[in-house]
Amino acid sequence: MNTSLKKAMLRYAPGLFLLFFYAIFHIALTPDYWDDASYRNALKNSNYNLLLFLYRGYMLQTSRTTIELVIGILSLLPHAVWKILDLLMILLLYKDIEWLQIHIFKITDSKSKWAVSFMLCALPFSIMACAGWMATTTNYLWVISLGWYAVDRVIKNVVLGESLSIKEKILTILAVLYSGCFESVTVLMLIGIITAIFYNKYQHKKVSGVLWIILIIILLFLLEIVICPGNQNRMESDVGYWMNDYAQMNLFDKLRMGMVMAFMHFVSIPSPIFFMLCSSCLAAAIVKKGTVVQKITAAWPLALDILWTCYFMVNYLLGNKTMTYQVPNSLLSGGTDMIEQITMLITIGIWFASLLYSLYWIFETKKDFYLCLAILLIGCLPEVIVGMSATVVNSMLRTVIYLYLCMVLLILCLWKEISALWIRYKWFRVTVIFILVCSIGLNALQMIRHIVIYG
Repeated sequence: MNTSLKKAMLRYAPGLFLLFFYAIFHIALTPDYWDDASYRNALKNSNYNLLLFLYRGYMLQTSRTTIELVIGILSLLPHAVWKILDLLMILLLYKDIEWLQIHIFKITDSKSKWAVSFMLCALPFSIMACAGWMATTTNYLWVISLGWYAVDRVIKNVVLGESLSIKEKILTILAVLYSGCFESVTVLMLIGIITAIFYNKYQHKKVSGVLWIILIIILLFLLEIVICPGNQNRMESDVGYWMNDYAQMNLFDKLRMGMVMAFMHFVSIPSPIFFMLCSSCLAAAIVKKGTVVQKITAAWPLALDILWTCYFMVNYLLGNKTMTYQVPNSLLSGGTDMIEQITMLITIGIWFASLLYSLYWIFETKKDFYLCLAILLIGCLPEVIVGMSATVVNSMLRTVIYLYLCMVLLILCLWKEISALWIRYKWFRVTVIFILVCSIGLNALQMIRHIVIYG
């Protein structure tokens, strides 16, 4: 009995550690300011009538009806209900990644499970409060956790060829009903489900009824997004509130804002996950048998990360910039900002080229490279979509969560390639543990700061 209990504890320890870490902070945080307060006021003004609350939101603000329904219900309940559900969503996200790394990446060792747990603890979780804790988590963290669960089930059925249980089918449909109404996720799911159906057709397999149901749900959500008057109202109001220059911006300006804004997020304040991805690329290149040029190329992502972070740090010490996530000017009008943005665009091009080239020759199995390429593109798509909107300055802060989680997957793939270093060298193990501890500590400090200032 003791042996079984010990095995169970070791098996579930990474998830329990993740849950315990975030539970400490959830005790202190309060979802009652900014958009959280706005939702409660809107519900109060609707005489606590959920149907009226949803109708007004649909007409004036958004087509995310399912999410709005959940937020409306949570606004009627004690904060403890949202806190418990939020912790469960964090745990679900961990399980989503764990399933993928076992069944797709074929990574089954216990160290990798701990790596996922530690990296999720290192995510800058305070970005999940930039519109209020409840409003941001339900619109981003919950959407991603539930959407990822649905993706895992579709992969299980389509790629692995395994049948889904009745329970899995019901949970998958419910997950799509929640996460599929978020605009960028609607686009991703539409692309994914069409690809899955065509893949089944190509394999001459019968398409599961669940896939057709998901497709119908996504198409209905897409129609709702297009015809929703609230979306149009929100776009018009966002232009006046967030970006007065939006009408003067061309396609290049919008793409530039999205790319620069996202990259600034990773380098203006040290980003542990971004740093770990760049470091893992270099470490994998050192292990592999490559040319000197290839190894130098693999060092560029890390070098660029360090150079830009040092640049912003020096500017902060000189008093030229604030110690927070930087925001570029919407229009290029000369001066230092224009030089910064153009240089940053060049940097982004070099970073992507260096990383992708390095991944291509590092992975001996090209299937792994194309899988990582697909993951990186999926992570970038939401940033491109939000970059085209007038709310890029505000929304990018939380939209980068997609790219963060894709980086976690890439790090796991690279760590599989450098496992020999972990086994062979104590200094490498100490370095990795030190980086993870510092990363978790930075996340904790950022959350404590946010809780102290805002709640």
